[in-house]
Amino acid sequence: MNKIFKFCFLPLFITEEDFQKLDTLAFKLENGLLKLVESVELKRNKGGWINSLVKEESEG
Repeated sequence: MNKIFKFCFLPLFITEEDFQKLDTLAFKLENGLLKLVESVELKRNKGGWINSLVKEESEG
């Protein structure tokens, strides 16, 4: 268990169970973000990168 997080949450009277739930969610979030970065880097390196989330409409 990360002692820094436990120290930060103790004054808020968080239970050990709630802390473990938050710790698990933080771990999942961190891993998800790392996978997202990896995916973006792979697209960039393969030339599949799109600079915009919104596709521009063709004129004409």
